[in-house]
Amino acid sequence: MASANATKSADWFAVDKDGLSQILNRRGVHVLILELLQNAWDQDVTRVDVILKPVPGRPLVEVRVEDDDPNGFENLRDSFTLFRETSKRRSPNKRGRFNFGEKAVLCCCTEASVSSTTGTVRFTEEGRTRSRKRTAAGSVFEGTMRMTREAYTAAEAILHSLPAPPVDTYVNGVLLERRDPLASFEARLLTESANDEGQLNRYERNTTVQVYECLEDEEPQLFEMGIPVVGLGEDYPWHVDVQQRCPVNMDRDNVPPSFLRSLNVYLTNEMHTRLDEDAAASTWATDALEDERCSPEATEAILTKRFGEKRVAYDPSDPEANKIAASKGYTVVAGGSLSRAAWQQSKSGGFIKPAGQVTPSPKVLLSPDAPCDAVPMGKWSEGMRRVVEYAEALGERLLGFVPDVGIVSNKGIGASAFYGDRSLRFNLVRLGRRWFERIDRGTNRLLLHEFAHEFSSDHLSSAFHDAIAKLGAKLAEVALEDPDFFTRHGYQA
Repeated sequence: MASANATKSADWFAVDKDGLSQILNRRGVHVLILELLQNAWDQDVTRVDVILKPVPGRPLVEVRVEDDDPNGFENLRDSFTLFRETSKRRSPNKRGRFNFGEKAVLCCCTEASVSSTTGTVRFTEEGRTRSRKRTAAGSVFEGTMRMTREAYTAAEAILHSLPAPPVDTYVNGVLLERRDPLASFEARLLTESANDEGQLNRYERNTTVQVYECLEDEEPQLFEMGIPVVGLGEDYPWHVDVQQRCPVNMDRDNVPPSFLRSLNVYLTNEMHTRLDEDAAASTWATDALEDERCSPEATEAILTKRFGEKRVAYDPSDPEANKIAASKGYTVVAGGSLSRAAWQQSKSGGFIKPAGQVTPSPKVLLSPDAPCDAVPMGKWSEGMRRVVEYAEALGERLLGFVPDVGIVSNKGIGASAFYGDRSLRFNLVRLGRRWFERIDRGTNRLLLHEFAHEFSSDHLSSAFHDAIAKLGAKLAEVALEDPDFFTRHGYQA
């Protein structure tokens, strides 16, 4: 029974070579050169040679990739069997995993051959043939690829833009230059490798990440051990090379958002001293700022680059404090300037404090639950009684009701008086006892100021100033209509 079901999987379906070639070309045939380079780098090599030679008068390029691995190709069947299990899958330090690279290249070739220490396989219009012709060491891929001159130029450019070839790699006899990394740091990132059943599983693993300068006209790239995976976007200032297998898709041109977010956090934590204003406001830095793994130093650097060292959060509970902050050179950061997660990170660590805490308004508004040390009426002087009675009488004339007036003694409040909920309190500590011995212009000035808070709590608002003007006009009317009002209460001009 078992033998009857053991039908070869190759008999189940066929692959149209030309159709697959058309699909692969959507990425650009020049990208396939990297597949050959990747396979070479995954071997035990110290040198790789890439030769690209255009065929005169035809949209073809002769390609040769040779390495010096002493053991050569592990199994020649890998060169023509799609998705065949390979030992590379078990190692997160190898770039290959799908066993697809050489097949993708073969689809775009008119003829090709793979030679190694275990033999040679040739691919022609007649089909595939094997021979015992072997190399003394290493493997050689040779093929004629369908490639326009534009694609050929792109292939050369992409090879010469690789920032860090892991071994000596020559392109048409020219050694690819290795750039010195700007930084190198450890990170715990998502990777993938095969289990005992050959299934690819994803998990986190410690690895090294290297950061390289982007040269002029280069697009920042995410690299997987030297091979470009996906463009990072113009707002990234650098190339980033992860020294382990990245969790890429089948096209090897994208990674999961969770992987990129973790990478952004590590990158920001390490490179925060190099951020400029544009980088600090970038999507990737903001992404890192929202993450609880973002270090205090990186958080501080991002916010400082974006909003400056003098910054406060807009405080709806104290509108005047926002205006005071702006007048003192602070950047008042509006709520929409950061996401909810970024605000949480910024406020929880004290990196952006509300304006009311940094530049509080000078007023102190009285509320039912405000802590005040009331001075009992039994301890009031005669002057205190006269001032309280005058404030009640003037309040009735100006406000239309008799305010609740009292005296407190509170060292913790910096105001001379404070008003709220139709109540006025004089602060004995700030005014002093002598102030209550005389009712004059200074008394009216303080009362007009405090009574204006019935209409606005914001000293810097037009509503507050309009209220003072309105109350001042009413005060003049009182003087005209009832001149004895002031003398009755002991007013001294």
